[in-house]
Amino acid sequence: MIIGDKATRNKAIPFEALPFDEYDLNYLNGALGSVSQLTQLRFTRPHFGQVVELYLSLQLHAAAASGFSVRFMIGSFSDNNLVPTSSYSEEEIAREHRRITGQDTPYVVAANGTLFIDDLSLLPALPQPGDPDYSEDGFVLVFVFDSAPSIGSGYNLDSLRITGSAQMGLL
Repeated sequence: MIIGDKATRNKAIPFEALPFDEYDLNYLNGALGSVSQLTQLRFTRPHFGQVVELYLSLQLHAAAASGFSVRFMIGSFSDNNLVPTSSYSEEEIAREHRRITGQDTPYVVAANGTLFIDDLSLLPALPQPGDPDYSEDGFVLVFVFDSAPSIGSGYNLDSLRITGSAQMGLL
């Protein structure tokens, strides 16, 4: 991480991206057994800091009844910079998943299996100052499942953490 770089240590800070509010926390604290195929979580950014590293770590467990496949993308906010955009085209999802993971295929988890991701860099897809989708307040992490879970076939988010570093005083 950048905090080990002596040339930038005095201006870079480590941070943890936190959910915007209780609405977002409800997704994190409960089972993902009643969400839609497209699940969006809003996270905060450091104030007046340019994000230079951003990593996703998570553990997502499939129900015993069925497995799933999932792709990730960084979404966008609607015009008010508060509500996430409600839909994305298949081309956008595929392009953004490729930017984050470097692969075209989704992550596949068998029934009763676990998806474990440690330090997947989200930075390639994160909007930066000057980008049309940039928001100084936060960003949207989007889970795109192959199908919405039904009764008896859900997902349980055991852990989710987004950490990074921000260069301060650049914005």
